[in-house]
Amino acid sequence: EELVPKTLLVKIIDKNGVTVYQKKEFNINIAQEDWKKIYINKKIYKTVGNIRVLIHPFNFYGKQNVIILGSDIQHLNKIFAKVTITFFVIMFFILGVSLFSSILIINGILKAIKTISDSSKKIERNNLKHRIENIYNTNEIDELILTLNEMLGRIENGFEKIAQFSSDVSHELKTPLASIKGMIEVELTSNRSINEYRETMIKVLEEA
Repeated sequence: EELVPKTLLVKIIDKNGVTVYQKKEFNINIAQEDWKKIYINKKIYKTVGNIRVLIHPFNFYGKQNVIILGSDIQHLNKIFAKVTITFFVIMFFILGVSLFSSILIINGILKAIKTISDSSKKIERNNLKHRIENIYNTNEIDELILTLNEMLGRIENGFEKIAQFSSDVSHELKTPLASIKGMIEVELTSNRSINEYRETMIKVLEEA
């Protein structure tokens, strides 16, 4: 008796299932498959209701016996239940915060995309100086805006070069065309000889 803690349930049975010793009321039956394990000297742990049970075979003066120890784990189950509830409360809180943060981030991204789209619609051939100026403190969106603005700068520069080229070509064409027109008008004011017409045609060809 003095070897066993007061809170521990104890029962000893022989190989025939007859109770040799029992401390307190400890009603537990050994299943047939458990006996097979006991016969090959295996420990068995199991939970019966609120009792955690250890079944262990041992020899006592050459006789095969089985000791069954039980401990009330009701208080542990209560602690486990509280821990489980606390865990799920924390998980739901984290999930809620994550969901709320995700919604804010997604709304910010969608707003940025809409602003970029609206700004892009304002950009026309005669309004290439317009730039997307909104900064959203999001690396990806800000990088996209920077890339678009750089692309718009290159497009604007390209259009300016095309406009300058068109102006230069127009200027270069006006001078010979004006000269050709003047020579033809002069020739048409009166009758000319074949040689005069020929000389004028050579000048027109040169200008062309």
